[in-house]
Amino acid sequence: MSEVDPITAQVVREYLESVSKEMSSVVERTAVHPLFNECHDYSTGVFHRRDSVSLVARATAIPVHIFASLKSVEAMLDYFGDGLADGDVVILNDPFFGGTHNADWTVMKPIFLEGGGMLCPAVRAHMADSGGPVAGNYNPDAREVWQEAFRIPPVKIVEAGRLREDVRATILANTRIPETLDGDLRAMMAAVEIGEQRIRELCERYGDRVVEACVDEALNYSERRFRSEIASWPKGRTIGVWHLDHDSAGTHDIRIQATLEVSESGLKVDFEGSSPQTPGFVNSTEGNTASWVYTALCAALSDDIPINSGLFRVVDIQTPLGSVVNPVPPAATMSATGRVGSEVGLSVMKALEQIVPERSGNVSYGGSLCTTYGVDPRYDEFFVTIEYGSNLVSASAAFGTDGWGGWPAPFSTLVFNTIEMLEIQFPYRYHRYEYTTDTAAPGRWRGVPAFAMEREAVTEQYVNAIVVGVRHVAPGWAGGEPGIPNEITLATGSPDERAVVETVTRAPLKAGQVMTSLRSGGGGFGDPLERDPDAVRADVLDEIYTREAAKRAFAVVIDPATMDIDTEATRALRVERRNTSQTAIMEATT
Repeated sequence: MSEVDPITAQVVREYLESVSKEMSSVVERTAVHPLFNECHDYSTGVFHRRDSVSLVARATAIPVHIFASLKSVEAMLDYFGDGLADGDVVILNDPFFGGTHNADWTVMKPIFLEGGGMLCPAVRAHMADSGGPVAGNYNPDAREVWQEAFRIPPVKIVEAGRLREDVRATILANTRIPETLDGDLRAMMAAVEIGEQRIRELCERYGDRVVEACVDEALNYSERRFRSEIASWPKGRTIGVWHLDHDSAGTHDIRIQATLEVSESGLKVDFEGSSPQTPGFVNSTEGNTASWVYTALCAALSDDIPINSGLFRVVDIQTPLGSVVNPVPPAATMSATGRVGSEVGLSVMKALEQIVPERSGNVSYGGSLCTTYGVDPRYDEFFVTIEYGSNLVSASAAFGTDGWGGWPAPFSTLVFNTIEMLEIQFPYRYHRYEYTTDTAAPGRWRGVPAFAMEREAVTEQYVNAIVVGVRHVAPGWAGGEPGIPNEITLATGSPDERAVVETVTRAPLKAGQVMTSLRSGGGGFGDPLERDPDAVRADVLDEIYTREAAKRAFAVVIDPATMDIDTEATRALRVERRNTSQTAIMEATT
């Protein structure tokens, strides 16, 4: 391709980012289900294909969506070959044909350029119901992909500019909420239509060849920056390991092992040593696994490096066939975008912790999951949704900062529902939705306090729930303490009270019964004895910790009468704790 000046290259790159943002706005403002218009559980981006498919630009996106969409665009091109034309829109969700799990649908609109290249605006989104045996599709009883949801291989939903009513009718016949899904699907199609318009305006201004040259420069720039960054990392191998509690099918302590090798030529991430694929619905297809690897790596990079496929050129990912990180069909996959995916991200980050500890931190949002469904008598309509209140926080601490808000930074595009709107949209009544005291993981920088939810069923409804992060709790970083275990309890305080030990399916909640949950806020970062005593005191005043917990976790003594720090007592206690710790280390090594 012809060379372009750096100013033009930057203008075009930023333009394509703005296209992605406008597409995102279209989805948010026109979709129907709260998973779209409130939670923002979708992602938008622009892809390019000449010799291979590349992610060029994306809006503030969920990494597991947008990184994995590379496989969607590749699947579309592999399937249709020369059978694609301007005006076509392709949709897919099949985990073994370009997808990750059946709930995430990808809509793509190829735009063919002079010289044989292609740009492709795309949207990937989590659909509230995609058919299958269980509403909401998270079916803990699934043992194969057919027991999860309706599978859609790459198919044209719009051909030569005309909506294929046969395809639309087939799709809507395979969901419990056809009007809602139809509205959400049309929002996605409208977004790629706007994407096409904006991209064609760009090409009319600069010409197809200049635009492609700018895309090349954007990818090359990110690759150069990434290579420059890892050139300063120590060369060699590190191993990160994390475990998933269970697969909802009787398999426990599922091992994810990532061997990270840093060399002059780049990075290699090898998952040899990970568990075989499991009977349960946690198996992670290649695209899903790769997306979590990229999530961890991107989280450890300087934040001024543009995120695109230029970074991915530097990374060689090896996933053993038949393992839980690269299963063979018909393995069940529905839960893998969060569980085993989160464990993939954690294992890579645990390997990175040994190389660049100040860049390490939590990239996982995995944990408890709850879907609820039934009939809302106020509207005489079937409803189904994910309850994010049981899964709100997990951010953990990071170098230089306490845990913040809710999810880790890579997933901050997700927006928490307002409970007032939830009570209008669904037959719930919330009694508690708040942080809890003495639950933030200690560290030089502390984690997020655990989040408690209490939700009453206004009418009879059904719950599918999965609880993990109990045996293998959210880890601490660089010497920080881990988080607390997660909990979900159904019919709390009633004769039917039932703690979710691992999984429940189609569990009834009667009108007036309450579901409660406690969600870990993730781990701390650094030695708790290095935390600034003034920061500990501030946490006590904010009721994040009690005085007793401050003394126990941080060796900070606070006078109960004045609420001031007892400086001498704190100094003496910290010296005693450090000496005790050193003695324990010496005894363990002799």
